[in-house]
Amino acid sequence: MKIQKINVKNFYSYKKLYLDFSNYSGIVRILGKNKDSGSSNGAGKSAIFEAITWGVFGQTIRKSTEEALVNSQEGKDCSVSVFIEKEELGHVEIIRSKRPTSLTLKINGVIRNKDHASETQSFIEQILDTDYKSFLASVVFGQHSDFTFLDSSPEDKRRIIKNCFNLDDLYSKRTAVKQLKSSFTAEFKVLKTLIDSLRKEEDDLIAKVPGNKYEIIELPSLESVLTKEKDLDSMDRKVREHQRQLRKEKDKHRRLVDSLSLGLYEEDKVCHACNNTYRKHQVQDDIDVMTKDADALKLKIKEIETSIESLRVSKEKIIPEVSSSQWAKYNEKNKLIQNSQESTDRLAKVKEQLREYEEKTSKLQSLIEVMKFWETAFSEKGLIRYIVRNILDYFNIKSNEYASILTNNQFTIEFNDELSETIKNNGVVTKYISLSGGEKRKVNLAIMLSLQELSSRISRTNCNLLFFDEVCDNIDDSGILAVNNLLRTLNTQYPEKVIMVITHNNYLQDLLGESKSITIRKRKGISSI
Repeated sequence: MKIQKINVKNFYSYKKLYLDFSNYSGIVRILGKNKDSGSSNGAGKSAIFEAITWGVFGQTIRKSTEEALVNSQEGKDCSVSVFIEKEELGHVEIIRSKRPTSLTLKINGVIRNKDHASETQSFIEQILDTDYKSFLASVVFGQHSDFTFLDSSPEDKRRIIKNCFNLDDLYSKRTAVKQLKSSFTAEFKVLKTLIDSLRKEEDDLIAKVPGNKYEIIELPSLESVLTKEKDLDSMDRKVREHQRQLRKEKDKHRRLVDSLSLGLYEEDKVCHACNNTYRKHQVQDDIDVMTKDADALKLKIKEIETSIESLRVSKEKIIPEVSSSQWAKYNEKNKLIQNSQESTDRLAKVKEQLREYEEKTSKLQSLIEVMKFWETAFSEKGLIRYIVRNILDYFNIKSNEYASILTNNQFTIEFNDELSETIKNNGVVTKYISLSGGEKRKVNLAIMLSLQELSSRISRTNCNLLFFDEVCDNIDDSGILAVNNLLRTLNTQYPEKVIMVITHNNYLQDLLGESKSITIRKRKGISSI
């Protein structure tokens, strides 16, 4: 991909920044003059490739917070537009902003956003054939890139190799194989469930086929049993209703008897509500009426008690010989006896189905084993390792070519097919962790450049820009001379690339003195080109 230009607004110390990379070629020094501090530090040099990285991937190399990312003087409307030319795709424009947050993808002027920003980001990385780590591995070298191949996890190493060597097809085949294996496994599980069910049915049928000692039980019709149970239920409800009525009438009769026991009386009472005195009395007429009502209630109570007793007698007469649940149980036994031949026939069919299903499960088991083989074949342990093994010679040659330039033939590097490294210092095996900071920087730079070249050769994360940011830290003069030779070698090998170099080292500045430069000035907290 060719990054053509960037258009930046309120990003870090820039209020506005427009940079057209087509105006530059070869080695370009990025110089800084910070008028606020009187030095070149903090002028905003690194923010150029930070803007590209954040614009494309939504991640900053130095892991900035939103507060630091948005220009502090403006505090809003931060945006980066990255214009990219992609072969066989055309013009790609990615516009990313903060405060407010948004992401827009345009391809040949047409917005191609997905439903969610995360999906749009995945689509961007898909069409550009790269991701954040692979981009850093092949484009950005130096202090602000905290990514180093030798410090990476095996998973990150594999992801970079996958991007560099276009292994998506193999991964897609592995996905297809996994789907087939999953389908076969699911079918296998269904058949196993059916087999288990049939075996249980087989056992049940064997137990259900009756012997000669069983006899059919004579049963009344189910309809008559259910009718009697319904009648019994109805009678129970009537008895309960009569009992409720009986309690009610007895309570009325008791209250009347209590009132009659008071006889004739007349007395003054005080109202609890108003405290007024009123006269309460019970005269002969009242007693006559209550006596009549009490006699009537006695008769009614007797009638209800008679009805309850009558219902109980009737209920005793219609209780069925068997309940409906007993009827179902006995009837099932009768059916087993009557259908013994059917059970025998069904048992034969079950045995045949079992044989058929077991043959299918055997075939599926074989297919699953085949899919397991191909799943491994298309994994990092299979063909991908084979491919890596076949490019290792070239990878090792290029890594040692760059290491030779950078370390004056002091260090050699060799990777095995698991991408584990062996480093030698003047022929003696040395652990990476034991190297000095400068030695680590040189060795990692050699490896990263080798990866970049491999990526360029197969046009995956092949970018027209290379950024070298303070790669001379902790490197002595002989190492700086080697870095100069390396930069000039890269310029010769890749004349189509713009090699942008940020350095505070005066020696390297002198060595690159005739190259073009971009000067960034910072005044009152604002950077500009």
